[in-house]
Amino acid sequence: MLFVLQAQTAAPFLEDWTHSGVGHLRVELVDEPAGLVQPILEGYRAVLLGEKTATELWGWLKDVPDSNGTIAMQSIARLQVSM
Repeated sequence: MLFVLQAQTAAPFLEDWTHSGVGHLRVELVDEPAGLVQPILEGYRAVLLGEKTATELWGWLKDVPDSNGTIAMQSIARLQVSM
């Protein structure tokens, strides 16, 4: 997720969401290297299946570089309800 030119993730919320009944998730990738797309998606899947903690995924995502090799230092997504 990208907001104000900063990579963001909702990984810390995944466990709560699945316990609350959320069954579908959309992951948007903007500037990740092609070779990291599958591991990123597998990381989210592992959290949703309870095979990995959100903290483990977040720790790994913080070190994922963009396609230029720059470490993006993802922040936690800002979530707000709009009506």
